[in-house]
Amino acid sequence: HAEMAFNTKKVNSEFVSGVAERVLGLLTGFNKTRKNMAVTTKRERATFVKELGDNVSAMKRVNVAELEKMAKATKADRKKFVKELDDNVSAMKKANNDDLKSARVAWASLSPQGRKAKLMAEQRAKADHERKARMEAEQRAKALEEEKARRAEAERAKAQAQSPAGMKKDKK
Repeated sequence: HAEMAFNTKKVNSEFVSGVAERVLGLLTGFNKTRKNMAVTTKRERATFVKELGDNVSAMKRVNVAELEKMAKATKADRKKFVKELDDNVSAMKKANNDDLKSARVAWASLSPQGRKAKLMAEQRAKADHERKARMEAEQRAKALEEEKARRAEAERAKAQAQSPAGMKKDKK
């Protein structure tokens, strides 16, 4: 038993010292690994942040370029739309003016019955105008005659009033 106890004690002490060395090695390795990992993580994080910044910058450049391209395209589309709209409006205005012109021509040229009715209306209007002019001339002439008669009467009355002798002679 003694030998066995001695061997067990020896194996136990070797085991314990081996465990202590292994634990110390593990701790040293863990600390070293942890430091390396921290350094690596810090480096990787810095690299990641830098790459992220580069990617964001690249995306911004692409967005700006795409925005400019889109702006040019929409500007061209707007110009094209406005030109087409202008052409359409011009065509509609021209068509409207042509319609009005042809309507004026159509209204100006009457049918034979229309011309006859127009001629008769013009003749009636002319006859009415002449009749009114004659009536006005007759009224003016009549008014002039009445005025002359009043003046003559007034002059006779004035002349008789001025000559008292003339009145006596008439009474005798």
